[in-house]
Amino acid sequence: MKKAIICGLVFLLGVTIWAGWDLASDAKAIYDGTIRLHVIAASDSEEDQALKLTVRDALLEEITALTAKAIDKESGEALITEHLDELESIAKETLEQAGSSDSVKVTLTTEYYPTREYESLRLPAGEYTSLQVKIGAAEGKNWWCVLFPPVCTSSSKAEEAMAETGFSKNQIRLLTEDEDPQYTVRFRIVEEFAKIRRSLKELFR
Repeated sequence: MKKAIICGLVFLLGVTIWAGWDLASDAKAIYDGTIRLHVIAASDSEEDQALKLTVRDALLEEITALTAKAIDKESGEALITEHLDELESIAKETLEQAGSSDSVKVTLTTEYYPTREYESLRLPAGEYTSLQVKIGAAEGKNWWCVLFPPVCTSSSKAEEAMAETGFSKNQIRLLTEDEDPQYTVRFRIVEEFAKIRRSLKELFR
């Protein structure tokens, strides 16, 4: 009897570890397979907020054409990195054409993002590769979106965009099934994985 109980506990422990590992793999794929866009206005004035959106539109138009042939996050990141100076020039020219003398800095970096929802897609809080655009003093409200998978640069639905760029069915459900309690819980666990991952990175810096 004791042997049967021990075997049962070992089995349950194994299933728990396997499930945790599976979810950790999904979490890593989500964070490592996504490129975000972060545009920061010079201030919260109406003029600066409008300039932020004008710069955003100009950059999205260029990035859409630039990354049209990207098949995964790595190829998309390589194309963006290769054309960073060009993207910054476009942002500067856009500001100048709008009559602004603000400076602008465009970099590809790693940033922490809060939980965000984009229509049918929600992305967990955590660190992502980020195309960051700082306008002037960069003290105004942000504008966030998803460059890869091309959620804000494509007419495709979020699910289609993710499927076309290598996200698994389970990962897509994790990011889109906000009404299913099972996936709501899994979504929160993914965010906890992200916190642990971030803490470990800080610890070993």
